[in-house]
Amino acid sequence: MRKEVPNVRLYIAGAGNDLPRLKTIAEAEGVSDLVTFLGFLPFDQIHSYMTKSDLCLVPHVYNDFINTTIPNKLFQYMALQKPVLVSNAKPLARIVRQCDCGFVFKSGSREDAAAKIIAAHHARHDNSYGARGKICAEQYYTWEIASRELLRVYRGLTQKTQEA
Repeated sequence: MRKEVPNVRLYIAGAGNDLPRLKTIAEAEGVSDLVTFLGFLPFDQIHSYMTKSDLCLVPHVYNDFINTTIPNKLFQYMALQKPVLVSNAKPLARIVRQCDCGFVFKSGSREDAAAKIIAAHHARHDNSYGARGKICAEQYYTWEIASRELLRVYRGLTQKTQEA
């Protein structure tokens, strides 16, 4: 990937339990010079990294738990008109494909992730990914819309409980 995307850099924010393991992996793979571990950052500082990025990543592992969740950062990236790279975790892949706002790689496949980063690099001047993401986030993924759906689900659960 270094040949195809010579300026590639990965910035990882957070200070979770996986941080030492991620640093070890970066060293073992010989990419420590390309990865910057930022540690914990307040949101206003993370925002500056997002705005400067050419591609924003949500590399969630494909599993039953992750397949029931959607991180807010996906919508933050979309609202900032950033193309996204997500794993094929069901909700992430569904949103990115429906909105046509980025790229989907197979979870656990570094080869596929690298191929998608290269594809994103080749499409870096195509602002339509970010534009579609912003439109989609504003039309379908706002708190107002999400809260209506959650209330509908909760009311349905309450009704089923009362009928039982």
